Amino acid sequence: MNCMEARRMITPYVKGELSEKDLEQFLKHIEQCSDCMDELDIYFTVYQAMERLDAEDHPDYDFKRMLKESIHAARRRIVFARTFRLIRSVLLILADLLLLLAIITGIQLDRGQSAEPAFQRIWLNFYHPIQLAEQESELSTEELSEIFAEVIREREPILNAGQAPVQENEE
Repeated sequence: MNCMEARRMITPYVKGELSEKDLEQFLKHIEQCSDCMDELDIYFTVYQAMERLDAEDHPDYDFKRMLKESIHAARRRIVFARTFRLIRSVLLILADLLLLLAIITGIQLDRGQSAEPAFQRIWLNFYHPIQLAEQESELSTEELSEIFAEVIREREPILNAGQAPVQENEE
């Protein structure tokens, strides 16, 4: 960000109208540019003085301290927004994983089996893939054919989901 862009953002900053991205760039620039910081100090002081002009009580007029507090609060908002986005992303990933796990175990439970073999298979797949491969290599051709046919039967409702149901004629 150059000084011209930063100076255009001074009034929106003072009024609290900057987006998070613009605010972050603006704060970064004024930390490094003393001319823009001085300009911000002037605008902030004038704006705050005008706001307090009509106040009946006698508020604090330490505008330099108020500007520092304003910058500090803006930085906290940025950190809070980043943290919130990170937590939201992690929670969404966890929800997706739980949904996937529910779907996998749901398929097992739908067939009348306990969920335990599904969990064991997931555990083996992620943590002991060699052991899982050894177990599957010990299966006979008939067992593999049976498993393959079962998988096809499971997938059939999914594959036919977009088609209209076939109704049998009653005569």
